[in-house]
Amino acid sequence: MRVAILGYGSRGDIQPVLVVADALRRRGHEVRLTVNVNSADWAKRSGIDILPMHPDAEAFLKSPGGKQLLAKGKSSTLFRELAALEERHNDDIIRVCREACRGADLVCSTIVTVFRGAGFAEALGAPHVCLATLPMFRTASFASYLLPIRDYRAGRLNRLSWDLYIAAYWLGQRHVFNATRRALGLPEWKHRPRVEDGAFIHMYSKHVLPIPDDVPRSHWQGGYATMSAELRERLGERALPPGLDKWLAAGPPPVFFGFGSLPVLDPAAVLRDVVLLCEKHSIRALVGAGWTEYARGALPETVFIAPAFDHDRVLPRCRAAVHHGGAGTTAASLRAGLPTLVCSLFSDQPLWGQRIEQLGAGTTFPFQKLEPKRLSAALGGLLRPEVAERARRIGQALSAENGTEQIADLVERFAQSQGISVAVRAAGVSASQCLSSYTDLPGK
Repeated sequence: MRVAILGYGSRGDIQPVLVVADALRRRGHEVRLTVNVNSADWAKRSGIDILPMHPDAEAFLKSPGGKQLLAKGKSSTLFRELAALEERHNDDIIRVCREACRGADLVCSTIVTVFRGAGFAEALGAPHVCLATLPMFRTASFASYLLPIRDYRAGRLNRLSWDLYIAAYWLGQRHVFNATRRALGLPEWKHRPRVEDGAFIHMYSKHVLPIPDDVPRSHWQGGYATMSAELRERLGERALPPGLDKWLAAGPPPVFFGFGSLPVLDPAAVLRDVVLLCEKHSIRALVGAGWTEYARGALPETVFIAPAFDHDRVLPRCRAAVHHGGAGTTAASLRAGLPTLVCSLFSDQPLWGQRIEQLGAGTTFPFQKLEPKRLSAALGGLLRPEVAERARRIGQALSAENGTEQIADLVERFAQSQGISVAVRAAGVSASQCLSSYTDLPGK
């Protein structure tokens, strides 16, 4: 089977679909994956057929202006800037996606590329499925994650919030999506297509957020796409930063502070706060951030600053986690069984923080409200035995899942249901199991 996966965004957006692409390739399928230029060199080390495209999806977020918008919680302004960036490079995006889809039997998109994916699949006459790392469906169970209220306590209002979210996404970029359709020789969409009623495979665990019963049966849940040690090795990320293993072994499990994805405008001040927290709570702190210039100062032995590292190797050796609530980092901290504090910024991050709080495995508040006194109080709550026990149980449930293979199974079974010949060449489900009909696909 020839599969085109249309990835777009930062590394956090690309990594889950890279993991799925690798799983499908190991089963004998031909896979092409589009990525932004900022992730291209890294992704190519996987051995997957990578097609890079502009823009650099991380440059703006890492710029002083982007950090200011994030730090101030200006999500609407941030989304407009990112949409404008995508529009400026739309011709290149169309060109690369067209090449990725050439001859494909199946088109897979992400939440970011779902409208494009629907168009390319239509032009090819091929089936389309969205690989979703976050919810995109109308439900009465909870509200859209882009609104300040997470649950309006009224099913109709919650459903309306999802209509508004998907409509806002469509209205903000419909000219970009229609430019894609014109380039493909397709008629423009006059009205918003109901992409949320199509085929979706959700790449997060039912133990964290089960798909509600009122969601269409074309939405299925596979679990988290977890990177294997072998793929991590190919990507050159298996080795730990110098000194980290020795530091971890030299004392009690530390609290992980994942500041690398947070728009910290004054790292030196934050490090001073972390040192004080260590003294107050008698803990050690592992700070995940590229702040090596600050590590040269007189930091106590209770604090270790490390650049990017393999979360699956390190977080199980920690005691608790503090991070921004990105879907991938949330999965890693929960899989490690860590009580977690989410300091959310935008998009789906508040949703994951809310779910952690509802599960009793931690707490959450917006990054804009992060200050030493509040952080200290939240950290004290994380270290309570009952919170640690709930987090441990969730970690056990997630560790027992094989989300990557379940997602690959669902991709194959969906393709088979659409008349595509699928040959399973690696562990997962048997060939006979893959012959399930569309209606027999596992759902929620």
